[in-house]
Amino acid sequence: MKKIIIDINDKEDLCEKYNKEVLASSISKYIESECISLRAKDKVAITICSAKKLSEEDQKYLVRIIKNNYLELLKEKKIVKEHQNISGFILSFLGIFFIAISNLLENSDIISELTLIIGWVILWEVVYRIVFDDIKDRIKIQRYKKLAKCQINFIDKKLRP
Repeated sequence: MKKIIIDINDKEDLCEKYNKEVLASSISKYIESECISLRAKDKVAITICSAKKLSEEDQKYLVRIIKNNYLELLKEKKIVKEHQNISGFILSFLGIFFIAISNLLENSDIISELTLIIGWVILWEVVYRIVFDDIKDRIKIQRYKKLAKCQINFIDKKLRP
């Protein structure tokens, strides 16, 4: 289990300066950076060490903004992935179309070769997205899912391990 410790003075330290319903971007980036070496089966636990005693209501509030942050990032990543899949599908057909056109243009060697090259470059772009970008996106989606479901504990700073 990956344990992430966050030291704060009060609950406002975790919130954005201009919107108290949003997790501070610096905290979000810190939590994500702590999860970079996370394996697929590892779970995450966040421990918030506060200088001031947080009420039950404040604790629920902080849990909500932390989990909502990663749920929103997860939704955004899924939307982007869906758009990339659609564009990859379109590019695949475009690449095949250019390769087919190059076969039909046997009389013109230069244009035939040019359309063949364009077709293969387009198809290579699709393959690159599937092989490399898709893996990165899947890892981020898994990470966001874990962070949206993670266990969040609160302790006094004096009791910090």
